[in-house]
Amino acid sequence: MRANEAAAFQHLGQAIDAFPAAVAAAPWTRFFDATDLSAMTGTVRVELACTVDRRHAALAIPFLDDAVAAYGPEVSRSRSLTQIMLALAHAVRHDTEAAARVGTEAIRVAREIRSVRATGRLQPLEAALRAGPAGRC
Repeated sequence: MRANEAAAFQHLGQAIDAFPAAVAAAPWTRFFDATDLSAMTGTVRVELACTVDRRHAALAIPFLDDAVAAYGPEVSRSRSLTQIMLALAHAVRHDTEAAARVGTEAIRVAREIRSVRATGRLQPLEAALRAGPAGRC
């Protein structure tokens, strides 16, 4: 697992380093912006919290908070997916109140947009909340 953690940080670092050059690159890359990079950074941290060490959940929250705040109504699916990861980060930290608050909003948006992908991402959140302090994602 530690090798996966190191590889995740290596790839994440490469993405962060390459991002400024990519912003000025081909037009088709413009859909991925700083908000998406924050969301992906937070998502990587949540996945590491679920598979390697729970301490990554606390490190994920600021990135995910920033992304959720920056996503507008035109990217509801991205916002919902990021809210789900944010709720999962709170659940991993055993902050069920924050997980429920953020998760409820994510579910509302996912239902509105009828996203199969968002609905699928709710399963690890549900599992983490059901498992309680002793469980995993």
